[in-house]
Amino acid sequence: MARKMKMTHAEHVELAKKVCAAYITVRDAYVQVANKNGVTSREARQLVKLRKHFDSARSALDSAYHAVTSNEEFAQAGHVYYNTGPTQ
Repeated sequence: MARKMKMTHAEHVELAKKVCAAYITVRDAYVQVANKNGVTSREARQLVKLRKHFDSARSALDSAYHAVTSNEEFAQAGHVYYNTGPTQ
């Protein structure tokens, strides 16, 4: 079996846009559900679990991103998997 290629810096930057958008959607859904149903509701707790999974995936992707990103590329792009706006 052939070994798979690692993602490039450019591929990480593109994927990060999608991951961050999805994370923001989940985060906003949690806030809405928690405000209406309470933070201990089943729905809110499930959304917390989903956020934890997102955080784990973003951490793993961020580690892979740093492995293929030069200092110059990082200075330009920054922490691409954590660009989720001011209300993190």
